[in-house]
Amino acid sequence: LLTTLGVLLAPHGGIKSQEEGVRLVTLMEKFSKKMVSKVVYINILKATKIDVLEKFLAEKGWTLVNYWFSESIKSSNWPLTEELLKLFLICPMTIARLRENAEVNTAPKLVNKLAITPDLHTELRDLAKEVLDKWMTVIQCPPENPQTQQQQLSAPLLPTRSRGQHHRGGGGGGNSTTPSPTPGSAPADVSGETRRR
Repeated sequence: LLTTLGVLLAPHGGIKSQEEGVRLVTLMEKFSKKMVSKVVYINILKATKIDVLEKFLAEKGWTLVNYWFSESIKSSNWPLTEELLKLFLICPMTIARLRENAEVNTAPKLVNKLAITPDLHTELRDLAKEVLDKWMTVIQCPPENPQTQQQQLSAPLLPTRSRGQHHRGGGGGGNSTTPSPTPGSAPADVSGETRRR
């Protein structure tokens, strides 16, 4: 497989260019039935530069990895689920991408579910929470312009406290902002739907 894909890849192992990213989507749709093939593709995407990865996701790549993620959970293929969660951590993300076409775009809802599933492996649940925290940051603190957004999402996001936000019980006046999810609390649904307890 790597021999076939060699012409599309840069020396560092990622996709060579945005044009090659579009070609890779087509190959992934046709030649990705086996688990080993999926892992190879995922590792290629992990090694890909952010601007090229963004192009890949925009050209049906996000729909494809959504499908893989959904199928991995349905079949309880947790090793593949873990690899996809690691990929989600580095994928550039926008509010529109998180909330578009909920019938196909199931990753936000599924990540949200994994993050609060008590009988799931601890490492997998913690990884889902990490992805959820990053995506919630995108929703709660959107950047002022698309260029800033791409720069902001090119690296893992760290939780920050917005100006004017207060600790519980701290008192004082001023307008408060929406707090980030706290340990022990049920994460918000990044898909935009209200989760019932």
